[in-house]
Amino acid sequence: MKLNNWSEQGFLFFSVLMLVLGIPYGVPAFAQTVLPDSITVSTTAVVELVFAAPSQGEVENGEGFYSIKGGSRTSLLISARKDAAPVRTLVVREGGRTHRFTLVFKQDAAAARHDYSNLQSPATKPQNQILTGSKDATLVIGDRRPNSKEKALLDQWLLEGNNFYNLKQWDSAKLRFTWMLPYKGKQLQVAQQKLKEIAAIQQNQVLEKEQRYLKAMDSARNLVQVKRFKDAEVAVLRALYYKPGDTEGQQLLAELKPLVAKQRQEETNIEVQEYLRKADLAIKAKRFLEAEEQLLAALRIDPSQIIAAKKLKELGDKPRAERYQLSRQRGDSLYKAGSWDAARREYELAAQAKIKDSYVQTQLKKVNQQQRLALQQVQYQQAISNGDIALKNGNLDGATSEYQRANRIFPDSVHPKKQLTFIIQQRKGQQVKQTVKANR
Repeated sequence: MKLNNWSEQGFLFFSVLMLVLGIPYGVPAFAQTVLPDSITVSTTAVVELVFAAPSQGEVENGEGFYSIKGGSRTSLLISARKDAAPVRTLVVREGGRTHRFTLVFKQDAAAARHDYSNLQSPATKPQNQILTGSKDATLVIGDRRPNSKEKALLDQWLLEGNNFYNLKQWDSAKLRFTWMLPYKGKQLQVAQQKLKEIAAIQQNQVLEKEQRYLKAMDSARNLVQVKRFKDAEVAVLRALYYKPGDTEGQQLLAELKPLVAKQRQEETNIEVQEYLRKADLAIKAKRFLEAEEQLLAALRIDPSQIIAAKKLKELGDKPRAERYQLSRQRGDSLYKAGSWDAARREYELAAQAKIKDSYVQTQLKKVNQQQRLALQQVQYQQAISNGDIALKNGNLDGATSEYQRANRIFPDSVHPKKQLTFIIQQRKGQQVKQTVKANR
């Protein structure tokens, strides 16, 4: 393992832990040979960089960069895909130092744990806690007495493990408790107990998924028997959710595909025929708009429907003419009721059905006039109300302004003129009183 520009002061504690999924945590296996500049990694592994000191930097693994933020200890997970390149360079940059090593991906590689906590200089070789030999080799549990720094790490791993355990993040919890296994002390029994509990929980989860898979597959087979192929397809997809890649499920799904397609086509044909039937009834009753809607619905389901297209063409302008008459009638009724916005919408629909129709254009102008008048009435009443309040409070200037605004809106209105005349008289009376007072 090459470590470039390693500083003797403030050196970074870190380790790379490759955890192979499926290895029993009671007796973890560590059983591969590590070359000086490379590490063999299982394509089903998770690579974790563990920093035991605050760090700022980035990691590059050939696919992108990962930020590393400061903290008492930071870890970064990098997943190795099954289709990963056979060889990949991993670069860790932090604090002006660069650490480079090569990950060699191999499907059957066993797990390995590399401890760099004792590195003092670039010339120092890492103390690898790796057992070489067969894949069945095991790590001796509780054979190492922790020093003061390792005790602090054990306390931190225990805290993190418990936190992940409470959050039901079993893999993250299991990882922390596994790190504690080589060390003697009271934490070892806690870690072993937690690992047993996690193993039992995960085993129950596996059994539960298997039961749900079997239930879904049984449901799918029963649905096939009664020719409910679409529902059967959903059941198989649910089964594959619990057991991805299952051969039996994939085979049944493939067998269902043409049956589902045929059933959907049959259902489409039935639905289209129903729309055509309703369209025929509407045409006989001279409800051309309704007939048009039914034919368009049929074409939305099956754009290649020749009969629906032919009937739609035969309708010609009849739906448009019906739309004009209906919208015009509704617009007139709403106009008489004083519902200006609703009347406008109906007249606009009528105008779309019969472009440049003089009657509809005239009605739209009337609606505009009525809407403007309604707005002016609101503004007039507001000005009168504001003027009356100002006059009552003795604010002659404010009252004058509001009454003048009301007079501009409706020049023929009597009330604002009357009030303005009253205000003029009030001002004259005030001037007389001030003159008399000044002459005394």
